[in-house]
Amino acid sequence: MPSGKYELSASVDLSPLFGVIASTQTVDVKVPGPEVLDEHLKDLESEDANVRVQAIYKLRYFKPDAERVVAALASALEDPEEGVRAAAMSVFNSYPEHAKKHLDVFVKLLSTGGNRQRYTACSLLARVAPWDEKILAAMKAAKEAGPTNYETAFQSTIDRYVRKYTRK
Repeated sequence: MPSGKYELSASVDLSPLFGVIASTQTVDVKVPGPEVLDEHLKDLESEDANVRVQAIYKLRYFKPDAERVVAALASALEDPEEGVRAAAMSVFNSYPEHAKKHLDVFVKLLSTGGNRQRYTACSLLARVAPWDEKILAAMKAAKEAGPTNYETAFQSTIDRYVRKYTRK
């Protein structure tokens, strides 16, 4: 397992924008490493749902440790608090290839919980799911599940999913 800080270097050539005066610059950015990830994973065990939600949102920045992060997100999908489940689905957007392995859970979450959870599941499925009539039907059922201030957002998301697979 990697240890310490991850380092990212990027070279940016600014001369096309500013002419020959600008030269290629190297920027060093420090990204938190596994020791910080361990702190956030520990926060997922907190009794306070707000602490768990904050920890989940911070997990979006740990791409080098995707396997550990995705395992934690998958566990958070079973959290008793809807806000924690919705946060986990939101962060799954940062790991779309891994999210595809949990489509059945997201479809199930379309039919449970409140508006936020159902809409977040719908949005995530629209982004990562392959075309599937059953998924489309579940999205539509989630939209119709009750009075919601998300109705327009649901319809827009469903339309985006359909367009994604029906473009010619």
